[in-house]
Amino acid sequence: MQVMKVRPDNLLTIQLSSGGYDESEPAWSPDGTQLAYIRIRSVGQIWIMNADGSDPIQFTRSGAIDNSDPAWYPRENLILFSQVLGLGSPSKQLFGMRLQDMGEAEEYVILPGSPSEYTPLMDNVDVSPDGYWLAFDYWYFNVLSDIYIMAFPGANLIQMTVDPAPDYDAAWRPFP
Repeated sequence: MQVMKVRPDNLLTIQLSSGGYDESEPAWSPDGTQLAYIRIRSVGQIWIMNADGSDPIQFTRSGAIDNSDPAWYPRENLILFSQVLGLGSPSKQLFGMRLQDMGEAEEYVILPGSPSEYTPLMDNVDVSPDGYWLAFDYWYFNVLSDIYIMAFPGANLIQMTVDPAPDYDAAWRPFP
């Protein structure tokens, strides 16, 4: 898998990623100058490259812990993503890290509720255009998925769907 872009004027397809690894899940920066994406060697790590595919650089360095689904926060040069809670764990949590902390600081968790509560699998985060709300999948014991939203950074958790079938991959509509 590779990260590609398509020019809308002539439908020309351009490969942006290097081709040496599985690379997927691209997310544009708010200003359109960079892409965050997943590069998989043995586990997924988040990388960043310029919009033309140049200067790829590793963003997360969580060892054997898998990261996925990057999303740019529209302010503060922050990337949100899902991270497995431990080696071999099926549970994921929402994490974030600022660009200026890349390689120097730990990722930080974005939790709804208190840490003593059961933490379901949280995945596929999408940030509202104003940066106030996060929408994401909330999986209960890896069986049932609903869409939730919460105010950033982790308050006012609201269930948006109640459905016996899995609901996932919510997306915000851009401002007109």
